[in-house]
Formats: sequence, structure tokens, C-alpha cells
Amino acid sequence: MTHLHKTLMHCARFGAMLGLVATCAGAWAEQPLNLVVGFPAGGTVDVLVRQIAEGLRGRLHRPVVIENRPGAGGIIAAGYVKNSHPDGNTLLVSPAVLFSLYPLTMHKLPYAPSDFIPVVHIARFEYALGIGSKVPAKTAADYASLVRRDSKYGMYGAPGLNAPPQLYGQIFAAKFGLDMTTIPYPGAHPVALALSSGQIPAAVLPLGEMAKLANNGQARLIATTGAHRAASFPDVPTFSELKVPVSGYGQYVVYAPSGTPATSIEPIAQALQAVLKTAPVKSLYSNMYMETSGQTGPVLEKTLAEDTSFWSAAVHANPEMLHAGQK
Repeated sequence: MTHLHKTLMHCARFGAMLGLVATCAGAWAEQPLNLVVGFPAGGTVDVLVRQIAEGLRGRLHRPVVIENRPGAGGIIAAGYVKNSHPDGNTLLVSPAVLFSLYPLTMHKLPYAPSDFIPVVHIARFEYALGIGSKVPAKTAADYASLVRRDSKYGMYGAPGLNAPPQLYGQIFAAKFGLDMTTIPYPGAHPVALALSSGQIPAAVLPLGEMAKLANNGQARLIATTGAHRAASFPDVPTFSELKVPVSGYGQYVVYAPSGTPATSIEPIAQALQAVLKTAPVKSLYSNMYMETSGQTGPVLEKTLAEDTSFWSAAVHANPEMLHAGQK
């Protein structure tokens, strides 16, 4: 075999190796990013995540898939992501309470907070206490007097048990010296239907859900949980103004399984931050009474630590909630 033939064969083998490397690199680039959501398709969280996914596809130049794994207030999805391969291809989009509140109110969770790394804070939102439009009260004081006179008005709806809406209701009741009973429903939408139809006299819901009813004349807001009055409802006092010791928000955060390399997380975090600044995303979130964030790193860690401290104090002030979900 001549030297020329040997050289050509070597070049051919080398070219084949380069082709294999290019093929593998291309396959990696085409591997989808799975955003796991613990709530049904079409729900509030799902709608928010789909808007984000649209922006991520263009910035990451790879497929982005929404994977709905509803059940148990997001717990099923968290357990699934915990057991996924920590390569940055599977992330959890979840309320922060899965890691700040549920360990206090739920027993034998299929995960621990240490099983996850917070990647990006997506948004925060307020909760609201509202009453049906036919309930003969206009203010929190009116409502409290009504409950004292007739206990049936103390039944309030909440999406599930051992979660923020139930606790906010109990904190309100404790401050006003009321005996209020939580009526659990499998989600915010059924609560809203029950309140608007008069099946229940009151409810605690995310502000966006309660605002829909209020704007349609089907409910009246009597208190919100934010640090300041909601801009869209300037006449509605905060819990803090009513001397109810609450100034809290719901938080939506993207998490990765522990052990995921920073090199896999950082490009996604940067893309998420950019997407959250775009006009379509900010407009959608604002219309749903949410405030986009984009926090990462130490700032995000501080926010989540404050959330954990808040719920720890709230639960221990209402000891009946401590591991109330134990079976």
C-alpha cells in the first residue's frame, strides 16, 4: 500500500470520527428541555409556563416541552423531578411552598428541600380573602361580626388543605377570634365556582382568581396578603392593616435536581431571565395579577429563606396545622 493510500485511509477514519462527534453534539443540542408542572394543562401555572417556554425555544435553540404531572398540590411532580437524571434537561416549575411550607404540614413527602437547587424566581403573587356578592357584609369587620352571629358564614373555601389559602384563613380567624371552617376543593377553579354560585360564603384564593370574580360582580375582596394594597383594588386593605400578622406572597420558582452541574443550569437561567423581561411575558403575568422577577443566586436564596421563615412562624402560631397532613 502506498504512502498516499495510507494517508487517504487515515483521513477517511478521522473524518468519520469528526462526523460522529458532530452527530453527537447535534443530538445533544436537539435533546428537549422538559419543564415539569405539577398542575393540569390549562391551569394558571401551566399557562404561565407555556408563555415562558415559547421564549426559551428561541434563546436556547432547542425543543422545550411542558410535562404536566398533576396531583397532590405539586408533590407528585416534585417526586418525579427528584428522581430524574441531574443533567439540566428536566426542571421543576413549582410554588416555593413545596419546600418551605409542605415539610411542616405534610407527612412523608417523597422529597426533601435539599433534593433541589433553585434556578430562577419566576414571579410572585398575593392571595385574597373574598366573600360572595350576596353575603351581607362589605368589610372585614362586617364579615367578622357576621361570623360571630351565624357560624355558617365562617365556612370558607380553599384549594386543598395544609396549603397557604387554608393557613391564611385560619390566621385571619385567630386574629378576629372567630371559629372558621375550611372547605377544601381540588383546585382554585372549583373554589371560584363555589363562591360565585353561593355554595360557600367566603374563600381564600390567589388574587388573580379572586379578581376575576370581583370584576364580574360575583365576589367582594375584603383583604389581601401583600405588603401594600393591590394597585387594582386600592380600597381593599391588606391583612397587615387589619392587624392580622400576614405580609406574604406566593412564589413560583424553577428548580433543578440536586447534583445538576452549574454549567447546565447557567445558560437556562440566563435565558429565563431574558424571557421574563419581554413584553408578552410581563403583560401576561400582569393580567394575572403577578409580578415577574428573575432573581437568581444569593438574592433568590434570601427570598426563599424569608419564605421559609414566614411559613415556619405561621404554622407554629397555628399548631393544629403542624403536620396536619399526616396519615
